[in-house]
Amino acid sequence: MSSVLIKNGTLVTMDDRNSIVRGDLLVRDQRIAEIGGAGQTADTVIDGDGCVVIPGFVQTHIHLCQTIFRGAADDLALIDWLKLRVWPMEAAHSTASIRASARLGIAELIKGGTTCALTMETVNHTAEVFKVVLMTKSQDSVAIKFTRTPLALKFVPPASFPPGIPYPPTWDSEVSGVSFDNRFAFVTIPGELSSILNLQVKERGKMLGFEKTFLLGLTNDAVGYILSEDEYRHKTYESTISLFGPNFGSFITNEAFASLEKLRPVPAPEKK
Repeated sequence: MSSVLIKNGTLVTMDDRNSIVRGDLLVRDQRIAEIGGAGQTADTVIDGDGCVVIPGFVQTHIHLCQTIFRGAADDLALIDWLKLRVWPMEAAHSTASIRASARLGIAELIKGGTTCALTMETVNHTAEVFKVVLMTKSQDSVAIKFTRTPLALKFVPPASFPPGIPYPPTWDSEVSGVSFDNRFAFVTIPGELSSILNLQVKERGKMLGFEKTFLLGLTNDAVGYILSEDEYRHKTYESTISLFGPNFGSFITNEAFASLEKLRPVPAPEKK
């Protein structure tokens, strides 16, 4: 178990009270173990005197595949920027160029204090970016699995639904899933899942062996929220615009469970 101790820093905790503490920060096994203590020891000790210690930044929108395009598409309107520069350059990426672009972008993020990023890639060689994130070699393979379940959702408007507004009897949608390297699973659902149901899906992913499970709510795919039956019957704002009835939440949650089952990691064969 590795540990890092930052001594005598000014610690900006970002807790509920926005506390700023003078003291040491102990990190054990990549997790903060103690804030503001003294007299600790660790495998690595960093002198934080005169420094401010803050949580890592979160970059919520970046394209690592575009890092090396800088300066090649300046001063253009959006559509021209895309059609004349960015899309052709993305299409021209090789595995080597997109890896170089991703490595440079990640190095810049780390140097600037970013510890989490949401990156959107391109249609060619996106797996190479994932390999860079995982620090694997170019010739290494990354297992990617997909699953898709079409859905025909039946409208069950709540009593508060305005009369006279037409709506189709069914709404075509889907639940889809993708897993990377048998470690990370992403499940897309047709709407915004409530926190209670979201946690249930994440827990199921953990139980199946995934390191992380992510829910991607396609809020433009279905109108309204996806709630548990109790939440639906509480007549909250969310339930007034949930258009598929009280059982919709459990139905979508079970479909997400089924997607995770199809994606579940397969243990690697034992080496003889």
